[in-house]
Amino acid sequence: ALSKWFTGTLDRLVLYAYVMGLQSDVPIDVVIPAAEKDADVLTYAIAGIRRNIRHPIVHIYVVGEESERLRSVCSKARAEYVNESEVVSISPSSIGLEVHGIDRSRWIYQQFLKLTGDRITKQEHYLVVDADTVMIRPQVFERKGRLIYNYSDEYHRPYFDMYERLLGERPACPVSFTSHQMLFSVGILGELKTSIEAVHGCPWEQAILKTLDRSELSGCSDYDTYGQFAFLHHAERIAIEYWFNIDLSRRELRRLPLLELKYGGRYKSASFHSYRR
Repeated sequence: ALSKWFTGTLDRLVLYAYVMGLQSDVPIDVVIPAAEKDADVLTYAIAGIRRNIRHPIVHIYVVGEESERLRSVCSKARAEYVNESEVVSISPSSIGLEVHGIDRSRWIYQQFLKLTGDRITKQEHYLVVDADTVMIRPQVFERKGRLIYNYSDEYHRPYFDMYERLLGERPACPVSFTSHQMLFSVGILGELKTSIEAVHGCPWEQAILKTLDRSELSGCSDYDTYGQFAFLHHAERIAIEYWFNIDLSRRELRRLPLLELKYGGRYKSASFHSYRR
């Protein structure tokens, strides 16, 4: 038992030394699409980013619908609030996506917000983090010139089918990049949008809307569309790592410092989804 305890403690010390030594000199902006339902988590998400993302962070932008509550959170957390209507010209109501009686218009709209971070940032790279996800240990998204993309257990075949319809090519990476965060390169994102528009002969937003399988509840992934494109066309610039994410109840948010001690040795982030009360 003593040997097992010693080995486990040594492993934790090695990991601690590794993560505390992580650092990237690549400056980034952070973009967090947010809805009022995630306001409780947003405070913790911003704090986790400041504490654990080891990049020079120039700006943290929260993009959402007009909301005094979201504005208040941003003011207290020293983040910049951006009204979503200033970023995406299409409104959620104009998307009109209802699947099996469930309105999925805002779900697609939020994906457009992530893919239009290049209209907000002045940096070459911006990190998108879901508003219900908190970073719980130090990490970087660039190492030795390679961009780090996290892959997840969220493999969903319709995302891959959507990519093929959208780009006219098969995705090359067998794992999913839908991982609650993604470092976007403005240059690669521009190439993606140009390629989509060349295939469909219309703006990329319209191409996504006309290519969607409207019978599929979750038929499109912003993270997979971008990640698969980057992996296929810029493999020499990409490194992939497992996401190490844990799904927790929102009731545990107040115990976050203890949760970081409990889970930070194994997980990079914790997600507190609105359906987990």
